[in-house]
Amino acid sequence: MKDIESFCQYFYRDALIPVYIYKNHNWVTSIPTQSPITRPPAIYLETLWQQTSPVSYITTSFHSFFGCIRFKEYPSIQFVIGPVSNVPYSKEVLRMMHREYFVSPNERKGFYAFFSNISTMTLKSFLNKLLFFQYALNQTPLLLPNIIDTNLSQTLCSIANEQAETMYRDKENGSFNNSYEIEQKLTSLIENGNVEEFKNYASDISNIHEGIIASNPIRQAKNTSIVMITLATRAAIRGGLPKDTAFQLSDLYIQKTEQLTTMESIYQLNYNALYDFTCRVSESQIPVASDDAIQKAIHYVLENTNVRLTVSDVASYLGFSRSYFSHRFKQTLGFDLSAFIVRCKLEESKYLLAYTEKSISEISNYLCFSSQSHFQTVFKKQYGTTPYDYRKNPQTLQKRHLIR
Repeated sequence: MKDIESFCQYFYRDALIPVYIYKNHNWVTSIPTQSPITRPPAIYLETLWQQTSPVSYITTSFHSFFGCIRFKEYPSIQFVIGPVSNVPYSKEVLRMMHREYFVSPNERKGFYAFFSNISTMTLKSFLNKLLFFQYALNQTPLLLPNIIDTNLSQTLCSIANEQAETMYRDKENGSFNNSYEIEQKLTSLIENGNVEEFKNYASDISNIHEGIIASNPIRQAKNTSIVMITLATRAAIRGGLPKDTAFQLSDLYIQKTEQLTTMESIYQLNYNALYDFTCRVSESQIPVASDDAIQKAIHYVLENTNVRLTVSDVASYLGFSRSYFSHRFKQTLGFDLSAFIVRCKLEESKYLLAYTEKSISEISNYLCFSSQSHFQTVFKKQYGTTPYDYRKNPQTLQKRHLIR
C-alpha cells in the first residue's frame, strides 16, 4: 500500500489533481494532505460507488469532474480523483461548492485557497489522466471510448427515464415549449441585419414557454442568455460578420452575463447583445459571395488588416495569379480588391478612433499605412472628415462598422 501511496504522490505532483484512497467505501487517505472539508461530497461518492467499470467519472453541479479507479488486485480499494474544472473556480462557483461541502464560514478561506491550486484541464485531458492512472495501477490497457461508452449508456438510460416523466407531466399540465419559433425568428432578423424589425419583435415577445435548464431562477436566466448569445453568434457569422469578431463578442457577452446577479440585468444584457449583433451585421458592409475563393479572400483581408497586404498577397494565398484574381474579384463584387483592402483598414481605424485611446500615429502604424499623412489623406477622402475630427465627434459618421 505504501508503494501505491507513493505513486499517488507522484501523480499529484505531475497533474495537480487531488487523489483520495478509499477502502470498502471508507476514506483512508488524501493526497495532498488536506482538511476533511475538501474531501469529495458524499452525494458524488455514492454515485461513483454505484458504477462498476474499472474507470468511471461523473459531472458535478458545479461543472467539475470526479473520476474513480478500481484496483483489480484489491477490489475493496477505490481511488477517487478530482475535482477538475476546465476553467479556474470563480467566487460564484466556490460559493456553490461550499454549500455542497458543508463548509462553515470560518473554514471558507482555506477551502477557497485549496481549490484555487487545482489544475484546470478539459474533460478529454482529464479522462486521459484517468486512463494513465488505471494502466499504471492495473496494467490493463483501456481506450477513451471505453470510459465514454460506459458513461454514455448510463446517461442515456437516465435521460430516457427523466424525459418520459417530463413528457407525461407536461402533457397533463398542458405545457408546451415555444422557444424554437422565437429563436428562429430572432436569428433570422440577426442574420439579415434587420435592426428595426428586431427592435419591434424583441420588445413585443410575451408568453414565452421555455424548458427548465437550471436549478434556480438566476442560473436559468444565465443559461438561457448564453444559449441565445451562441445562436446569435452563428446567425451573425452567416450574415457576414467576421468569425473572429463574432466569437470575441460572444465571449465578452457571456463573461459579462456570468458576472451579473439580478434577473433584470441578465435580461437587459441579453437584449443588448442580440441587438448589437443585429446592428453589426447591418453595418458591417462586408459582401457575402457564393464564390468560395472570393469569400476566402474577404476573410483573409479582414484577418490581416494589421499587415502590409497587397492584391498579389491575397491572390498568392489562394493560389491564383494577381491579374486573374483581381479580375475575378471585381467581376464578382463590382469593385477592386485593392479598394476593398483599403476600405477594411479604414473601417477598422474608425472603430479604434471611436473606442480606444490609441493615438492617430499608433493606429496608422498598426494598420500599416505608409505614413500618418497618407492615412489622414485617404481617411478624409473616404469619409469627408479627418481622423482627428472624427474622434472628437464619431456620431458624424456611423461609428460602428467593421471590427476584426
